[in-house]
Amino acid sequence: MSWFKQLTRWFRLLLDPRRTYGHTFAEDPPDEVAESVVYLIGDDPATLWSAQFKCPCGCRETIALSLI
Repeated sequence: MSWFKQLTRWFRLLLDPRRTYGHTFAEDPPDEVAESVVYLIGDDPATLWSAQFKCPCGCRETIALSLI
């Protein structure tokens, strides 16, 4: 694939408003937060107390939300 096609594909993925997020359950907050993943933190899926994810605006800051 040419570099131009790769660049075009990258911009299309970056600017796509339909970009979806996946989720992962964890007992402790992760050290590294991946793009497009919401980490649901708690002892089990029935008792979640926090959520962490990368800011969707592109600033790459980690957002931590209390679910209590």
